[in-house]
Amino acid sequence: MLKRHIGLVERVLLARTKIASSAGHKVNIGTPREAFIHEFLEDHLSSRILIGAGEVIDHDSKPGDARSQLDIVLYSDEYPVISLGGGVSAFLAESVIATIEVKSKVDQAAIEQAARAAREVKRLKRSVTTVASAGYQPPGILSFLLAYDGSANMLTTFNLMAEAHHKLGIADPTMPGQLDQRMAIASPALDGIFVLGRGSILFDNSALGVNIPETVRAQGAPAWLAIQQPDEGALFNLFMILTVAVSGFALRQFHPGGYLKGFKWDDARFAGVARGGTSSKRGGRQVTKGRP
Repeated sequence: MLKRHIGLVERVLLARTKIASSAGHKVNIGTPREAFIHEFLEDHLSSRILIGAGEVIDHDSKPGDARSQLDIVLYSDEYPVISLGGGVSAFLAESVIATIEVKSKVDQAAIEQAARAAREVKRLKRSVTTVASAGYQPPGILSFLLAYDGSANMLTTFNLMAEAHHKLGIADPTMPGQLDQRMAIASPALDGIFVLGRGSILFDNSALGVNIPETVRAQGAPAWLAIQQPDEGALFNLFMILTVAVSGFALRQFHPGGYLKGFKWDDARFAGVARGGTSSKRGGRQVTKGRP
C-alpha cells in the first residue's frame, strides 16, 4: 500500500509540473517544482525532519565565502538555524541530515552542479561526539539530485554521472562485498539521482540494496545501482532512504570550541565569590562576596 501511494504521488507531481512549464522564465518554472517536492516531503516524512533551503556551514566557514545554494535542506531541530532573510537560512553541519537539488531535467551540467555542491557539503566538519546510538546511522550528510525528466535509460544517466565525476575528479571508494560493511562507507558526492517516471541511480550503501545477493556484490563489488522504474518507484526510493536515515537513535555531544575561534576574550578576568560578607580582589577586579 505504501509503495502504491507514493507511486501515485509521483504521477501527480509529474502532472503538476506541466502547469509550471507554461511559465516564460526558468526561475518561474523551477521554483514551483521545488515547492512541489518540499510539499511532498513535509506531508510524508517524519516530524523529526524539518525542511528548509539555503546553505550549510561548519566551524571553519567564514563570512562571504562562496557556498552552494541548496534547494532543499533536511535538518533536525536540535541546533540553531541562522536566518539570512527571504526564506533562506544557513544550517550548521551538525544538524543536517540530507540535501536535495531539484532539476527540471537531469543532464551532465545538472549532475556536475549537484555533485559539486554535494562534495562541498560532505567536506564540512561536524563538532560532535556520539555518546550513544542504536539502529542505522548514515555515514555522513546525504546528498541527492531529483529531476522531473531525463533519459528513459538509467544507464545513460549513470554514464552522464560518470563523466561529471571524471571532470570533477571524484573517485568512488573501494567497496566491500557485504552490505553491512558498505553501509559505513560514505559517498564522496551524490548518494543518489532520482528521475520521476524513469528510475534511480543509487550509491550502494543503503538498506535499499538488501535484496541483492551477496554473490553478485562479490563480483567486483560495484559502488552504484542503476534501477529502471519507467512508471513509478523513484520517489518511493527517496522516501524510503530518508525514512531509514532517521529511524535510528543517536545521542550526540556538541563541542562549541570550533565556533568560538576568533571570539575575543581580551577583557576577561577571573573572579570568584566566596561565602561571607567580605570583599576581595581577584584577577585585577574587585568582587563583593556574600550570600545571595
